[in-house]
Amino acid sequence: MKNRKLKHYFLSVIIILVVLFFIGFFVMTNLRITERRKELQNKLLVLQKEVKELEEKNIELKNKKEEIESDDYIEKVAREALELKKPGEEVVVVQKKEVVEEGKKEEEEKTWLKKIWEKIWMRD
Repeated sequence: MKNRKLKHYFLSVIIILVVLFFIGFFVMTNLRITERRKELQNKLLVLQKEVKELEEKNIELKNKKEEIESDDYIEKVAREALELKKPGEEVVVVQKKEVVEEGKKEEEEKTWLKKIWEKIWMRD
């Protein structure tokens, strides 16, 4: 009888351990799956953001392409970069204020140098 109780006890312990092992295994597997799901969701959010940015850039590039292909843009580039003109037109170049001021400074410097030069050579 003692022998039977002992066998029954060991069998119960083994069954409990096997059940606990499977419960632990399923819990650990579930935790790994949950962690992996979070990683994939974060990656999905990053990729969705990247897709949105690329779509916006694509729209911007399409608009730029349409602008570049327009006759107005081609004419603008031809006039500005290539200095072309339509028949019968006059080309007028407007200097920037900085360029005009630089020219005045050069004239002032020449005048100053000229004054010194004259002072040195006029002493005789």
